[in-house]
Amino acid sequence: MKNLFLAVIISLGITSYAQENQERQKKSPEERTEKQVESLIKELALNQKQVVQVKQLLFDQEKKREELKAKFKATRTDGVKPTPEQRAEMKKIMQDNQNAFKTSMKNILTADQYTKWEQKLEEKKDKMKERMGDRMRNKGISPAQMEEK
Repeated sequence: MKNLFLAVIISLGITSYAQENQERQKKSPEERTEKQVESLIKELALNQKQVVQVKQLLFDQEKKREELKAKFKATRTDGVKPTPEQRAEMKKIMQDNQNAFKTSMKNILTADQYTKWEQKLEEKKDKMKERMGDRMRNKGISPAQMEEK
C-alpha cells in the first residue's frame, strides 16, 4: 500500500514538472513580451506611454530574436557546427541588436528607471553565469577550462 501511494505521488510530481516545462517552452513572442512588460511595470513603475513604447520595443526584439534563431539554425546543416567566422558574425549581430535595444530603452525610460533596469540586467547576467558555472562543474569542467573556451 505504501509503495503504491509513493508511486502515485512520484508520478504526479514528474507529470506536473513535465507540463510546467512544456508550458514554458510553448510561449509565443506575444506572451513572452506581455510577461516582460508586466515585470517591468512592477519593477520600474512605468507610465502608460512608456508601457506602450516598451511593449512595442520588446515585441520587435522578440521577432528579431526568432528570425535570427531561424537564420542561425539554417547555418547548422546536417549537424555541422558553424565556423568560427560564422559564430563571430552571429555574436556581432546579437551585440549590435542588444546595443540598439539598450539605446531605445534609454530613450524611453527616465534616468532613474534606466539605472534600475541596467542593475536588474546585471543581476540576471550574474545569476545566469552562476547557473552555467554550476552546470559546467557538474559536467566536470573547471572554471579555468570555461574561461579558455
